[in-house]
Amino acid sequence: MHLDTKTHIARQPAIKVRDFLRKADGGLWGAPYASDFFKISHDEAEALIGELADKEYITPNRIRNKEYWTATSDGVRFALATATKGILRSNAEKILQDFLERVQQVKGNKEALLRVPGWEVMD
Repeated sequence: MHLDTKTHIARQPAIKVRDFLRKADGGLWGAPYASDFFKISHDEAEALIGELADKEYITPNRIRNKEYWTATSDGVRFALATATKGILRSNAEKILQDFLERVQQVKGNKEALLRVPGWEVMD
């Protein structure tokens, strides 16, 4: 999943929301935790929680009549999202060509400490 750095969730930068879900790390948390992390009011934290729930990034859990939240599988995917830009095909081809040249150098050097019996490019 790729994260658009210009998007917001409940007026919070999506990257910060991603970092919040990473820090929560699948644990249970409530509005006070969100409020403290984002340095926002309790009402703003509730709005953020509502939007995350609407997007199905989090799901509620009731424990002793208190509501806690945890990330869903989509929330975990969001937490793992990257915000880096892709590379151009021409750059990728250059990197691949450099790699293949290095493979040939290693395979042709009997004194190399490493052997490259094969390689695979994954998409």
